[in-house]
Amino acid sequence: GEVYLPQGTYTCAEQIVIDYDYTTIRGSGWATVINVASQSFNVIYANTQDYVTLKDFKMIGSAGAGQSGDLINFAAGSTNNVVENLYLTNSDDISIYMLGGNNTITGNFISPSDNYAVYSAGNNNIITENRIIQTADVMAMYSGGYWNRISSNYIQAPQNGSQYVIWLNGYFNTVSGNELNGGGTGIIIELYHYNTVSDNNIYTPNYYGIRVY
Repeated sequence: GEVYLPQGTYTCAEQIVIDYDYTTIRGSGWATVINVASQSFNVIYANTQDYVTLKDFKMIGSAGAGQSGDLINFAAGSTNNVVENLYLTNSDDISIYMLGGNNTITGNFISPSDNYAVYSAGNNNIITENRIIQTADVMAMYSGGYWNRISSNYIQAPQNGSQYVIWLNGYFNTVSGNELNGGGTGIIIELYHYNTVSDNNIYTPNYYGIRVY
């Protein structure tokens, strides 16, 4: 089923738990705002639910409080999900955390985040056409697993930063057509093989544009 949130500001003081497969939470655009009072918990959470869609709203976190809850957290048992056209800002921990496979993260704007903007650790995931502005010296995107595609994203990291902009950790992944600015290293591929990196524009990294080890 679908939960539709009309334009307005909604204060979220408790966890939003997805209990059913094929659930959609949809706003009317970024004028639908979920204002998070505290990130002492994962704000939107799915454990084993599949085919969940989150789209067309804005979430404002509680950055700077030192709490460990993510704005969006899909556990390893949750697959075939879509996160689309969200504006995620001021996350106190990770903005989008996904451990399952066959997920799509597309068309989102994320800025800033106290930890990763996107952390994805499943197989066959697509991360495309997102715009990420990181102001803290933290990693912007992590992708672990097999056959994932990271394409056509724009990521701005701090100039003279020390962290990776995209950290790739797995086999048979493709990273292409991204524009990366700043950070310590633009793209790092660690310990794994058979990955393809092509047609990326990497500007002003503090250390390396692409590092493989």
